[in-house]
Amino acid sequence: MDKKCTCVPILHPDIAGPIQKELLDLPEEDYGRYIASHIKKLVEENKIVANWISQYAMSTDKPMEVASCAVILYRLLESQAEANALAERLEG
Repeated sequence: MDKKCTCVPILHPDIAGPIQKELLDLPEEDYGRYIASHIKKLVEENKIVANWISQYAMSTDKPMEVASCAVILYRLLESQAEANALAERLEG
């Protein structure tokens, strides 16, 4: 039981930079569409997570903020998983 699960990637600080830049470069009027497009992508790739984000967000006073936080966290984990997979391929 001492062994840690490595299913969820541990985020490296370098992963956040490109996603932060993506968000900062986004015009404010496009932010809602950005979040909606990622929710739509999640519906196709991971429907349970998409449904959970949507349902939980809608149950709060600030659905956009909750959905945004969840989408950004998912993007960070997704980017780290992609970086880890690339590193494994390059090492192997």
